[in-house]
Amino acid sequence: MKLIFTSLLLFVVALASQTRASDPPNTERGHADAHSGSESTQFPAETSPERDAVAGNRGSRAQQHDWDLHFEDDFSGRSEPGKNYRTGHAMQAGWTVRDSVLVGKQVRDDHGSVIRTEVNFDDIDISFDFRFHGGKSFNFVIDDKNEKSVHAGHICRVSVFPKRLIAGDDKTGSMNLEVREQRKNPALAKQSKAALDALLARTRAAADVDIQPKKWHQLRVRIEGESMNVFLDGEMVIQLKSPGIAHPTKTQFGFTVNGSVIEFDNLRVFQPKVSK
Repeated sequence: MKLIFTSLLLFVVALASQTRASDPPNTERGHADAHSGSESTQFPAETSPERDAVAGNRGSRAQQHDWDLHFEDDFSGRSEPGKNYRTGHAMQAGWTVRDSVLVGKQVRDDHGSVIRTEVNFDDIDISFDFRFHGGKSFNFVIDDKNEKSVHAGHICRVSVFPKRLIAGDDKTGSMNLEVREQRKNPALAKQSKAALDALLARTRAAADVDIQPKKWHQLRVRIEGESMNVFLDGEMVIQLKSPGIAHPTKTQFGFTVNGSVIEFDNLRVFQPKVSK
């Protein structure tokens, strides 16, 4: 009887060890806010695309990319955005660098202040820190400046408000020129209006959030094919799958700030590794 009990105990221990070995790794760890003099904010560590192939990652395609760091900027050592950035017309005064932080504020009544970085890409993984310091909202926008089927080349975006995030497929949704004409038409037939509303609903997704003023947060946007996944402070909050997101010739990304002011820091841009 003692021999049987010992054998059974050894079997249970071996089974438990095998189960632990098959569990997905725990990738969560905190890091302190790097901004001098700001409140300490803990972010989960899973912000590095190379490590994002963890089992159960929601919203990713079955095909996982390997990623390379393409560009990063912590805005240190200067007082202006620099050569990697282009501001909108008559919006230069809306963008400065102060205490190693990119500061954006609206300077025109008719449009938020625009800043863009030009880079050719398809799939991409971008993260950055941001802080509301009086501003109302901002858009993180991805464009193809050569695409003529949409207003201002807009392909997709994430709109950030203190209490809400909205992800949108601009190419087949709200910025498509035909869609914009229908939205402006007050005499649009009831059936056409219903179809338009259904289209707009399919091409965007939203989440309620709680973004604290004067506190640093992190936004991360990953685009793979038709999928856009949006993370706030390391937690996935929006998944949107829509055909316009897969537009293959994106040429720039950046911010549009409404109100005064919103700050940005620690920009990191990853692109899929190129096979040799």
